Amino acid sequence: NVETYIFLVCDFAVPNASSWALEYASFIDMLEYVTDNDVPIRMRLELLPPSEAGETHDNCLAPPDDPRTPFDDHGFFDPKQGYQDYVGGWGRLIGALAKRYPKLVSVNVDDLTPNVGPDGAGKAFTP
Repeated sequence: NVETYIFLVCDFAVPNASSWALEYASFIDMLEYVTDNDVPIRMRLELLPPSEAGETHDNCLAPPDDPRTPFDDHGFFDPKQGYQDYVGGWGRLIGALAKRYPKLVSVNVDDLTPNVGPDGAGKAFTP
């Protein structure tokens, strides 16, 4: 039996696409479905770290606002800090999502450890 579903979200800019936030929107779709239908499954959000964003930071973008949530999803990220606020922004957003969708029970940031530290990619996350 499957008890936990892991959903990877790493939205990226797609040239000539009307919407680039396909994975985050699909994640909200899944949260809505399992919540509304009381599906006996727990949801875990899997994030790729800022180091996966590429040199131009056009991969793994902060999500835009989703009309199905009562808050501004993108507003949890500080635009002045850019990628410096990546983990903090996701932490704030996930907290708000978990209050709305109790089936969301955990999060994992892939390769987080190499992104923590005083040099290099470690600047992307400061606890």
